[in-house]
Amino acid sequence: MTTPPPARIPAAFIRVSRCPICAYSLKDLADDADCPECGSTIDRDLYTSPQMQDAVAATKAWCTMGIIAWVLIALSYWGLSTAGLSVMNSYYPGMYGGNHFLAVLFRTAIAIAPIALSCSWHRNAKRIIYRHAMRRDHREPKTPKRVIAINGLGLVLLLLGCCGVLP
Repeated sequence: MTTPPPARIPAAFIRVSRCPICAYSLKDLADDADCPECGSTIDRDLYTSPQMQDAVAATKAWCTMGIIAWVLIALSYWGLSTAGLSVMNSYYPGMYGGNHFLAVLFRTAIAIAPIALSCSWHRNAKRIIYRHAMRRDHREPKTPKRVIAINGLGLVLLLLGCCGVLP
């Protein structure tokens, strides 16, 4: 026998402990009070809505997949380039020095920047989505397009590299 899922708690009973805009602690304030730090009104219904939870979950999923893809791209580029330099250095001793290995590390930083962005978006997903939803007229929480663009690019590059399309 299956039990019905628990009913959602009405938004009026859910306490928002931090301001979704500036992260100021709202611990000792009334539930309907504005944030004293930034002065914004807190839409508790939007902040606790199922659409908000779905948008946050989707954003975190995109970020997780993107982080994995970009890490694999960075590690494979760094590993293959370092191995190639080591092999070349064995054939031509002294031709490739520490500066060449350091250059490979700096070129790998191109793939490290999206990792840092995705980690930040993953950590602050609820606040970012809430701020964007508050700016829209219809207040619909959605996954930001930049999250999909950066992490989708990482996934596409990883798939193309695995298929042998990219060297």
